[in-house]
Amino acid sequence: MTAMEKDRVKEQLAASIRYANNHGLTKVTPILEVGSPKKEIAIRIPEEYGIDLIMLGITGKGVIERMMMGSVAQYVSAHAATNVLLVK
Repeated sequence: MTAMEKDRVKEQLAASIRYANNHGLTKVTPILEVGSPKKEIAIRIPEEYGIDLIMLGITGKGVIERMMMGSVAQYVSAHAATNVLLVK
């Protein structure tokens, strides 16, 4: 990830936090990590930040697409030590 890309992501995170705050969510912690999303989301980040619920959006891809590419949501729901909420 280049410095420019990281700055753009930080701006998007800041906008998302403002949106959440404006809608009553006051305890929002932005996390920007680079790595394997499956393992980062399922294991390391919840342990490091004391997260008790992981909420992920799912795409609704077909069985063949999931088998070919793998599903982050599927991995996280199977390997996370905390609760996982999948939203379509």
